[in-house]
Amino acid sequence: MPGTIAKLEHQWHEFAHDKPGHRFENQHHRLKRGGKALSVGMAMVGALLVAAGVFLLFVPGPGLLVGIFGLALLVGISPRLARALDRSEPVVRGWASRAKTRWLQASSATRIAACAIGAAIAGAAVYGMYRVWFA
Repeated sequence: MPGTIAKLEHQWHEFAHDKPGHRFENQHHRLKRGGKALSVGMAMVGALLVAAGVFLLFVPGPGLLVGIFGLALLVGISPRLARALDRSEPVVRGWASRAKTRWLQASSATRIAACAIGAAIAGAAVYGMYRVWFA
């Protein structure tokens, strides 16, 4: 088990140090060299993480991050997915950068209002899911 964790940490560091726009295809090539068992394991874990990420989008939790990590694991079996994620990463980074700039320029009242609206939407989603599942 410690060897597996060390390998995962090493893969994460390689992934993080790759240039944006190329990291998913590089990860695909690294995972292909790891053998079939690694690819199958990564695909299974990736699929579970994507499903968990989708679930966590509707309840409080880091759904987007979990889903993205799951997609990063799935690129080991799909070169098309790797290319698509490489094309979309710079676009998403641009959006995130502009959102961060706007957030930092916003007044305190605007930030409080945005958080309140987000909390209300999350609360409504949780309540709706509760009503569907338990009522």
